[in-house]
Formats: sequence, C-alpha cells, structure tokens
Amino acid sequence: MQEQRAAALGQGVIAGIIGYAVFVVFFAVTNIIAGQSPFHTAHLLGAALFGMGDPAAVQPATVLAYNGIHIIAALFIGIVTSLLFLEVHLHPALWYVVMFLFIAGLLYSVALGGIVASQIAGAVSWGQVIAVNVLAGLFSGLYLFRVHPRLRERVRRVAD
Repeated sequence: MQEQRAAALGQGVIAGIIGYAVFVVFFAVTNIIAGQSPFHTAHLLGAALFGMGDPAAVQPATVLAYNGIHIIAALFIGIVTSLLFLEVHLHPALWYVVMFLFIAGLLYSVALGGIVASQIAGAVSWGQVIAVNVLAGLFSGLYLFRVHPRLRERVRRVAD
C-alpha cells in the first residue's frame, strides 16, 4: 500500500506539471497571437495578485511570483487527483464520488480563475479560463488514465 501511495504521489507531480504546462503554453500562444510578450498574462495576473509592478511593462518579478503560486497549486491539484485515482483503483465503487469531486473541482477552478483573471486583472476572458482549465484537466486526466490502465475496466464493471 505504501508503494502504491508513493507511486501515486509521483504520478500526481507529473499530472500537476502537465496541467501547469498546458496553462503556460496556452497563454504563451494566445499572447503571441495577440502580438504581446508570451509572459504578458502571467505578468498582469502577478501584478494584480501581489500589487507589484507596472501593468504596462512585463517584469520578471511579477511573472515569477505568479508562476510560483500557479505551479504550487497545479502540483497540489495533481497530487490530490492522483490519490483519488488510486482510491478509485482500490475501491471502484468510489468512482461516483470522485467524478463529483472532479466536476466540483473544475467548476471551482473556473470560477476562481475567472474571478481573478477577468475581474481583477482584466487579463483573460471567461472563455479562455474555461478552455484552459478543461484542457489542463483533460491532459492531466489522460495521463492518469494511461498510468492506471485497469481503472477504466474496473469502473465500467462497477457501473454496470
């Protein structure tokens, strides 16, 4: 059991990094398409969250501050998600509870991200917040399903 939890923690770190990378790439690409620095959104959010820096000019301190908080949150979410996957693997009947938690977590992430990004900083649209959260969850979830190949079969048997 300890080995499974240790493996789940490692998988959670990878899932968190995947989710974080999706955010970074998504906003870097959208910023470049808009003719801005790839770090523009991270700078605006960092400046709004920490009250530092000139919003007009990208500054490394604000980008690093925002990304530091964001990577910690992504790692936390990845680890919790991975541990939930492990619990479903060990107790397939819990998949209903875990599915509810995933949906609630996605809605919470979208709401929190939307409020911070669009209301405080005006840096990101609600559509972008929804899209990037869904993509991050999708890619991280696909990774976790890939490292738990028997999970789908076990859940399917319980659901039938």
